[in-house]
Amino acid sequence: MNTKELESCLHIIGYWLNEDKTVIEKILNSETRIVKHFIEPFSKELNANLLNKGTIKAKRDLIKFYVFEFWELQGFYKEYDEILFTGSLCNYSPVFYEHTNENGTVRKLNEFENYVVNSWNLFDMLFNEIQVCCIKYKIDFFKVCNELNFSPEYFDSGISMAFEEMQKENLPPQQTETKTDKLKAELGKYGFFELSKVKQLSEPNKQSLIELISTNDLPYSIAMFEYLVFLKHLKAEHFTTDYKLFKAVAKWFKVAERAVKGNIYVLNEHSKENRTRYTADQQKKKVQMDYEELK
Repeated sequence: MNTKELESCLHIIGYWLNEDKTVIEKILNSETRIVKHFIEPFSKELNANLLNKGTIKAKRDLIKFYVFEFWELQGFYKEYDEILFTGSLCNYSPVFYEHTNENGTVRKLNEFENYVVNSWNLFDMLFNEIQVCCIKYKIDFFKVCNELNFSPEYFDSGISMAFEEMQKENLPPQQTETKTDKLKAELGKYGFFELSKVKQLSEPNKQSLIELISTNDLPYSIAMFEYLVFLKHLKAEHFTTDYKLFKAVAKWFKVAERAVKGNIYVLNEHSKENRTRYTADQQKKKVQMDYEELK
């Protein structure tokens, strides 16, 4: 990567690592056009730089560079785990939020906390731009992250899931079966096959149920877990906090914890979670019908 490319990349990312008052004011200004000021320049730069790379290896190295530049943000957002990933957030203006903790206590976030939430939303969009390019050039995004010890757990997995679906379509049958078998073994560790609804099924149909869960999208899988009362079982018997539950389920499906959290929360009709992005609640009827067909 040449000096010009490096400076261009760092110019965009530098907003996040520089927490001075000017940057905070810019992020918290409701008149700031986020997409125009941040997303479009980053996307244009990223795509232009990728086009200048003649080989897939060179493109992959460039993606790796971009992901590495975001690496420091893991620690930054981890410090604010409580307001970002525990309880729920609701905005009372375009850029200002109130937080409800797990005990139901509501409070308005202070200026810097609002900056954290808004910058996290923006980073999520920037992160997705990188993932879209990985899909375009068939670069294994998850492998890049693993090589850098970079965890995408704090960010939405919608694009990651699309990439996973693309990979799934290209897998030979035996690899798809291996994925199903791995999930079956993992669920067995947590008493899945002792659930009342699961025990009612024949052995072949238990296998079919696992295949449905492993081959459908995450919203479907979460909705099926809810229908089988598996989520309640996990909370009561295995995980002391929601965070630990999200982390485990995310690992099973190789997705971000944020996606697990969002899809679980929308199953509660009173939740203020984003129902456009997280759609498990829309799968309730389908999972019930699929289960009934297996009985």
